[in-house]
Amino acid sequence: EQKVVKAPKPPKPAKAKSESSVDGGKVFMIILIILLTGAVGYLGFDKFQTEAFVADVQKSNEDLKVDINSKLEEINHLQDSIKLVIAEKEALGLELADERAKLAELEDLKVQLQSKELSINALNNKLAGFQKNYNKVKASVSTLEEQNQQLLQEKQQLIEVVKAKEDSLKVLATLHAELAQKVAIASEVKAEGIDFTVFNSAKKEVTPSAPATYKAMLVNKIKVVLNLAQNEVITGKKEIYFRFIDASGTTLYAGDKSILINGKKIPYTAKDYVDFDLSDKPSIGFNYNVGHRMKPGVYKIEFYADNKKIGSSELILTK
Repeated sequence: EQKVVKAPKPPKPAKAKSESSVDGGKVFMIILIILLTGAVGYLGFDKFQTEAFVADVQKSNEDLKVDINSKLEEINHLQDSIKLVIAEKEALGLELADERAKLAELEDLKVQLQSKELSINALNNKLAGFQKNYNKVKASVSTLEEQNQQLLQEKQQLIEVVKAKEDSLKVLATLHAELAQKVAIASEVKAEGIDFTVFNSAKKEVTPSAPATYKAMLVNKIKVVLNLAQNEVITGKKEIYFRFIDASGTTLYAGDKSILINGKKIPYTAKDYVDFDLSDKPSIGFNYNVGHRMKPGVYKIEFYADNKKIGSSELILTK
């Protein structure tokens, strides 16, 4: 008969140790899960923060770009204003070196702003100075323009006064010229008639066969008298020139005698003067001694005074 041997029962403390190990593993797993969850949450939060930071940076860049463009427009507007001032000062003939320097300086500020070498705040300070200077210059130019406008008005008034004076002087000059012409006309020596007296070799007067007509063979001396019109304007003496021209057109004269008539020199036979102060009815006579037998024909007699012909007549000699 076999003896049955019973297996020994495991001790209770050993069982309690196994349950403790299982509980510790669960706790570890829970802790691990918590840590992993925290890590995942942290990573998600960090990503959110990073994205927000990037968005803020992008927004800041956009805002800066807008500010830069706005300031560039402000600089351009200020440059345009300065250019207008330059044009106004140039029209007034004023110095422009300072304004041209400010244009160049503004252009340099634009370059610095675009390359971000200059902050918006620093630019604002500079532009405030430029604007203040521009306002001062603009006010000065406006004052000069007002003064210039006043000067232009005064100039126009003076021009009108001068024009009125010139018109008045022109009227006076015209009246003076007309008066001078009238005086000149009134001062002209005018012939009223020419008389002939012919003498033969016996110094006796020859009777004409017809008015101013004589036989050539009888003529030895000719006396011509020029009767002049009375003239109260003429004073003093006037030279009278006498020309005796034969039938061939030759002036009968002795020596080198010539007068200038219409720019041309012409010979004359004799000259004398008449004094208008001594006679109310002036006249002058010329004698021509023939000295040889004259040929038949028509002889012309001309008188000149003040470089113009004042009278003429004809002497007819027959056979």
